[in-house]
Amino acid sequence: MGGAVTLAASLLALASPGAERGSGCAALVVTKANVAYWHERSIQAAVNEATRCDWVLVAPGVYPGPLVIRTPDLHLRGLDRNKVVIDGRHRKGVNGIEGQRAMSGSRT
Repeated sequence: MGGAVTLAASLLALASPGAERGSGCAALVVTKANVAYWHERSIQAAVNEATRCDWVLVAPGVYPGPLVIRTPDLHLRGLDRNKVVIDGRHRKGVNGIEGQRAMSGSRT
């Protein structure tokens, strides 16, 4: 997990949600690790904070669902495709992720 968190920290150096946004995209990190830089502990909290074109970078772990994404052009990326799990609680027909179409120019 150290490499994934280091990668996330490196990406934070490029863009940060606390920085003035201008026209640039921000990187928001989700991790359950105790780290010194700004991060969220849940994917939903980071998604809610994000705006168009931002990246939500998720460190390895199991994160409870459901996850609802309403922000257009949002990038959601697990830092290890085999170790990031969004647990939809194994309900029939539900994978834990729901994308909702956002109106162009709207911000939620």
